Amino acid sequence: MKRLALFTLSPFFLFTFLALMPFASASAQKHNIIFTAPIRTDRGSVQMVFRMKEDTPFAAIGYEEYFRPAIPATTEGEIFVPDSVVGSDGQHRRICWVSRGSFQGCKRLTKIHLPFNISTISDLAFQGCDSLREVTLPDSLRIIYPQAFYGCFALRRINLRCSYPPLTYHEGTFENHSFNTATIVVPFGSVDNYRNDKTFSSFRYHAEHIPTFPKRQP
Repeated sequence: MKRLALFTLSPFFLFTFLALMPFASASAQKHNIIFTAPIRTDRGSVQMVFRMKEDTPFAAIGYEEYFRPAIPATTEGEIFVPDSVVGSDGQHRRICWVSRGSFQGCKRLTKIHLPFNISTISDLAFQGCDSLREVTLPDSLRIIYPQAFYGCFALRRINLRCSYPPLTYHEGTFENHSFNTATIVVPFGSVDNYRNDKTFSSFRYHAEHIPTFPKRQP
């Protein structure tokens, strides 16, 4: 395996880089377009906030802000986030990111199904969803940031569609209480991958999706 060469930044360059970072971030935020679209729930539908950029085919759930969820905080029951939504420009956008605090404080949610394009769940995305019992995570998921499921005391089932565990930050990704009460259900044949993972090995209960096959026609 090739090793990357290390180099030393001059103090002047480093200072300049750090000083410009806030301006670069602010400039990037200006290109985000906020729009809403209806999503399905088991009790009707609600409006969800999304962010998009005109030059990409993707969208993200939420504002990327703490304590500002993407749906009304009083939303109840089970929600189904679609794979894509129609943006403010009339074009379909694939949903690939759950932004910071997207469902923070939504205390009446019980189940959530995320779309198959999601690659990232940001920090505190579900923090304080203390009625959330079940969540389904897609096989495209690559990383879950700190405290994404912190405070989800009711969590009992986590359906993971990826054969290998997504990257997590062990401390605080999930509420410690969940390690003893929630079952993680993983693809058939991949349970050992999760039992060997630093975070997911902490769960007491592991199960596998049992594959189903169509019945043979007579």
